[in-house]
Amino acid sequence: MLSKILKFEFRSRFTNWMTLLFILMMIFQGIWYTKGFYDFYGGEGMLINAAGVFYQNLAGGGMLMMIIVAIITGPMLYKDLQFKTASWIYTLPVSDRNFFLGRFFAAFLINVVVASFYMVGLWLVPYAGIGESRLFGPTPFGQIFHGFFTLTVPNIFLLTSLCFAAVVLFKRSAAGYLAIFLTVILFLIMETSVESSGATPTTLIFDPFAYVPVKHQITLMSIPERNHQYIDLSGYLLANRLFWLGIALTCLTLAYRQFSFKSFFSPGKKRKRVKTIYTSSVPGVASIAPSDQPTVVPILRYDTGTLIKKLGNLASLEFKNIVRTQGFRMVLGILVLFSILQNLLWNASFYIGPQVPVTSEMTNFRITFGVFVVMLLMIWSGELFFKDKTSNIWQIVDALPVPVWVTQVSKLLAMFGVAFLLNVAFMLCGILAMIVKGGAANIDLPLFINDYLGYNWGWLNHCLFIALVFFVAGLTGKRFLTHILATGYFFLLLITFEFNLIEQLRFGYGFTPGFEEYSEMNGYGMWRTASAWYFLMWFVLATALVLMGILFWDRGLGQGIWKKIQFKSTQLNLWSKIAIPVLLIAFVFLQSFIFREVNGKDNFELSAAADAKAAAYEKRYDYLRTAKHAKYSKIDLFLDYFPQERRAEYRVEAQLINSHPIALDSVVLSLPEQVTVQSIYVGKLEQVTFEVDDLHEVVMFKLPRSLNLEETVSLRMNLVKDYDGFSQEDPQAALLYRGAFGTIDDYLPFLGFDEVKILTENRARAEQGLTRLASLLPSVEDTSAMKENIFRSDALPMTGTLTLSTTADQVLIGPGQPIRQEERSGRNYAIFEMQETY
Repeated sequence: MLSKILKFEFRSRFTNWMTLLFILMMIFQGIWYTKGFYDFYGGEGMLINAAGVFYQNLAGGGMLMMIIVAIITGPMLYKDLQFKTASWIYTLPVSDRNFFLGRFFAAFLINVVVASFYMVGLWLVPYAGIGESRLFGPTPFGQIFHGFFTLTVPNIFLLTSLCFAAVVLFKRSAAGYLAIFLTVILFLIMETSVESSGATPTTLIFDPFAYVPVKHQITLMSIPERNHQYIDLSGYLLANRLFWLGIALTCLTLAYRQFSFKSFFSPGKKRKRVKTIYTSSVPGVASIAPSDQPTVVPILRYDTGTLIKKLGNLASLEFKNIVRTQGFRMVLGILVLFSILQNLLWNASFYIGPQVPVTSEMTNFRITFGVFVVMLLMIWSGELFFKDKTSNIWQIVDALPVPVWVTQVSKLLAMFGVAFLLNVAFMLCGILAMIVKGGAANIDLPLFINDYLGYNWGWLNHCLFIALVFFVAGLTGKRFLTHILATGYFFLLLITFEFNLIEQLRFGYGFTPGFEEYSEMNGYGMWRTASAWYFLMWFVLATALVLMGILFWDRGLGQGIWKKIQFKSTQLNLWSKIAIPVLLIAFVFLQSFIFREVNGKDNFELSAAADAKAAAYEKRYDYLRTAKHAKYSKIDLFLDYFPQERRAEYRVEAQLINSHPIALDSVVLSLPEQVTVQSIYVGKLEQVTFEVDDLHEVVMFKLPRSLNLEETVSLRMNLVKDYDGFSQEDPQAALLYRGAFGTIDDYLPFLGFDEVKILTENRARAEQGLTRLASLLPSVEDTSAMKENIFRSDALPMTGTLTLSTTADQVLIGPGQPIRQEERSGRNYAIFEMQETY
C-alpha cells in the first residue's frame, strides 16, 4: 500500500502544470541566486561558479524553495479533510500509520525531486551569460552533489517533518505553513545576528539550515579553497546537522504516534450561527397572507446600464471568491511576510551603514519581488478565466442571456482588484517598516502611491500582464496552453533583455524605462516623460488585446484560431470591432514616435551598430594612435546649464603644451557624447576653421603656427551639450542626474586618439576584422586592470615588449627603436623593446 500511495502522489504531482512551473523556478533561482551572491560578495579572484558560492546557495535554499516546499507539503495530509474525501479514503484497507508514512515520504521525495532542479540551475550558471568567461572555472559537480545531500536534503526533511507534525497536532494546513515560516524566521534571526555581532556557538548550531556554519567555514578559506574545496562536515557544522536531524526525527515520531484516522477526521468544528426565521407574532397565523392577485413577473431588461450593473456585481463576486479562499490568504500572508522582512532586514541599503529609511528604499520591494508577483497574477488570471470550464458549469454560463463581455470582463476586473489589493498590502508594509525603523517623518505618501499603484513597475504594469493573459485565453481557448504561452512569453521577455538578445525597450510589453532610477534629489527626473509615453503605448495595445480577447472567447463549442481571427464573431458590436484596428494603428504610431525620440535622436544605439561604429573609428583614425598630440596644461571650464531643457552651454579656456621633440601643427579633438562645437579660438582669440566628423564626434583644425617643444598656446572653445528626445536606459548623467551634473570627461574634449571609442572585447574585434586587443597592450600579466588607462596615463609602465599596428614604413616611439618589423595580413607591425616609462 505504501508504494501505491507514492505512485499515486507522484503521478498526481508530476502531471500538474504547477510542478513544471516549480521546476522552472528552481532552475531560475539557481542562476539568479548565484549571480546575486557573486555581485554582493564576489571579487578578489573568486569565481562566479565557485564551490563556496554553491555551498552557501544550497544551504540557504532560497525563498522560492521555501515557498514550494510549503505549497507541496502543507495540503499533503490535510487535503482529504479539505476536499471532504476522508470519509471514504479512510475506510480503505490501509492502516493509519502506513497511510501517514506514505503521504510523508511522498511529500519529502517530491520536494527532493523538485529541489534537485536547483542543481540544474547551478550547472547552467556558466552558460547563462551572467558574466565574462574568465570569471568561470570548471563546474564543481562533486561539490554540488555533496552540498545538496548534506545540506539541502536534510533541510527539506526538517521542513517536511515540522509541517506534518503541525498539521497532525492542530488539524489545520495553515499550521503546517506557519511551522515552515517560523523556521525561516529563525534562520533569518540567526543570519542577521551574525551580520551584526559575528558568529557564536548559538548562531552556528541553532541555524536550522546550516547557512551560518557553512558561511563561517567558507569565510576562513583562501580564495583557491573557496573556488574548489569541499566543506568539512565536522565541528559546528556537524553538530548543527545532528541537532536539527534529531529535532526532525523527534517531530516525525510524535506525529506518527499521534496520527490516527479517527482523531484526525474529527477536528474542532466551527460554531455555526443560528439563523432566525421571523414569523407572525400571532400563533398559527402566517406572517404573510396569500394574495389573490396573480404574481407579476418583472420584464428582464438588458440595456447597457443594466449590463454594466451586472458586470460590477459579478466582478465583486469573483473578487470575493478569490480573496476569501485559504490559498489566497496563505499566499498573501507569505508575500506580506517577505515584504516586511525585505524592508526590515534584507534591504541592501542597510548594509552600507546606519541610516534612516526613506520611501524610495521601501518601494524597492516591488522591483525585488516584482517578477514573482507578476507570475503569480498571470497564473491566477489563467485559472480564473477558465474557472467555468474547469468546474464544468460552462454549459450553463454560456446559455445565459448576457453577452460574453459581462461574464469574462468581470473576471478581468476581479484580477485587477486582486493586483490592487496586493500592491496596497505591500505599500502598507513599507509604511509600517518606516515607522518601526524610526523614519516616520520621511514617509512620502505620493511616492508610495506612484510606485505601487502607478506604472513604475506597479499596479498598472500588473494590469497590463493580466490583460495579456486575457487575450491569450480568448485566442487559444485552452487553459494549459494559455499558461504555457503567457508565462513562457514573460520568462522569454526577461531572458532576452537580461542577455541583450532584445535591446530596445519598446519591444518589451508592459515595461517602462527608469522605474529603478529614482533619486532623493531629482526624483524620476528625465524618466517622467519617457515612461508616460511608453505606458500610453502599452495601454493602447492592452485595450486592443482585451477587446480581441472578448471577440475570440469561445461561447459554447470551441472554434479554431483561424475562424476566430476572421472577426466574424458577434460578441462585439460594430463600433467595438472598429476600435480594434484603430487602437492597433495608434499603437504602431506610438511605436514609431518612440523610435524617433529614442533612436532617431541618438539616445540609443544597438550594440551591433555601436560595435561597427567603434570599429570604423579605429580603422579610420588608427594612425592617430602613434601620432604626437598636445596636452592640456591648464583648464578653465565655465558652464551655464539648463536642466529643464537638458542642455548646457559652456566655454573651455585652456593652455596646450607640446611635450614632444617634434613640432605640432594640428590638433585633434575627440568630443564627448552629444557635444557640438560652436567656435574655436587659438592664441589671441584668433578664430580657426575646423573640420567635423559627426559620425565619430571628431574635430580637427590647423594651428596658426607650429608648436615646438615645451611651447604653449591658448585655446578657447565654445561648446553645447544638448540631449533631445527620450532615453530608454542611458541616465544621461552629465546634466543634473541624481542632483549633480557630470564629470569633466562629460564636457572636456579629449586630445588625440580616444581609446574609449574603440572595441574592448576581443570577440567583437574579431567580428569586425580587427586584431586582438592584447596585441596593443604591454606584455604584462593582467591587462584587464588597465582598460581605463590604455595609452592615456603617463604612469603606465611600458617596460617589456610592445606591438603596434601601423601603415607607415618607419615608427619611432620616444627613445626606443624598433627591434624588428613584421608584415601580418597586409599591415606593418613594429615591435619595440621598451626600456623606460613613456
